[in-house]
Amino acid sequence: MQRYRLLLLILMLLGLWLTAWATGVHRLFDGAAVRALVAEAGVWSLAVFVLAFSVGQLLRIPGPVFVATAILAYGRALGTVAAMVGALVSVTVSFIGSISKVEMTTPMALICKALFPSISTFETPP
Repeated sequence: MQRYRLLLLILMLLGLWLTAWATGVHRLFDGAAVRALVAEAGVWSLAVFVLAFSVGQLLRIPGPVFVATAILAYGRALGTVAAMVGALVSVTVSFIGSISKVEMTTPMALICKALFPSISTFETPP
């Protein structure tokens, strides 16, 4: 079953890549274009990045994906700071969620429960 999942993931990524090339969307992911978009958005781009980092970590997207994105978008120096802030906020959110005595009924917890029904750790023990 694991091999089929890996094959499905590879086919999906290949399909996305081919679709991006066919439609011309790949031009939006040029480093200069991303930096221009970030510069235009100003401080709000950092807030959106930190929010995306936190949500992505809750959904188990690997952290290096966000670190690479931060460095691409903000450059090496500011990207490193943005990645560190994003990681700190993400870990804080995860920690507060894990020690909460209340059943997790946030939208993110409900999404995680729906996507991963076999995992029972989305609720804290009594």
